[in-house]
Amino acid sequence: DGRVVRVGGGARSAGYRQRAADLLGATITVPDSDETVATGAAAQAAAVHAGETVAAVAERWGLGAGELVSPARDAAERRVANAEASAVV
Repeated sequence: DGRVVRVGGGARSAGYRQRAADLLGATITVPDSDETVATGAAAQAAAVHAGETVAAVAERWGLGAGELVSPARDAAERRVANAEASAVV
């Protein structure tokens, strides 16, 4: 669905999450689950076993929820200024 998701040890850092959102210019999701890889594997196995889509299992299990981190306004303004400066050169 075009979402950017950050997982792993670095995703626990508020600074890392904010910097990633700023650099990408996109809102990122940090899942509530600590074991995202294991949970994803379990959802895939459940989907195959039940003959369902992974999306259906994920929705039923309430997966995909998490903290949303949006780019800082000043970061977006810096990206625009940098793009304009690069176009002039």
